Amino acid sequence: MASGASDLMDVMLEQEKAMEELLLTLAEEQRHIVALDIERLEENRLRKENAITSLGRVQVKCAEMIRIAGENLGKKEIRTLSALMAAAGVSVQKELRPLQQRLLGLAGLLGRQLEVNRKIIESSLGMVKNSMELFGRLLGGGAETYSAQGRISMGRTRGAIFRRDI
Repeated sequence: MASGASDLMDVMLEQEKAMEELLLTLAEEQRHIVALDIERLEENRLRKENAITSLGRVQVKCAEMIRIAGENLGKKEIRTLSALMAAAGVSVQKELRPLQQRLLGLAGLLGRQLEVNRKIIESSLGMVKNSMELFGRLLGGGAETYSAQGRISMGRTRGAIFRRDI
């Protein structure tokens, strides 16, 4: 298992690097959202897609290596790193546990960063919706501009804000 553990560690280190890249990309995305830098946000979106694709590939590779290592131990049911470490023994646990902890920490950080970005975007969309409703009331006496499905309403606006005696 020593050679298998070393190979697995190499793939886990790749996974760590991919997770760190995605985390940096998400933090950058947050900065671009707050700065309203649409051009850089689009560039970052492409970088984020690449990071997610890379992470997905590494995760598949890691899962396959865990499965193979489990089979090498005579345990075909092993599908997780924790189960593999428990079956492999103390020496493998000592090798893999610190890396597993770092990966779990990065997964937590990724989840929190995604949640922050989601909240920022939802808040921004809420402010845009409120502004559109305000302009709709000022320009059209409360007629909605968009339906709940996102389609343009065909209601007529009265242009109340522009009706003034000259």
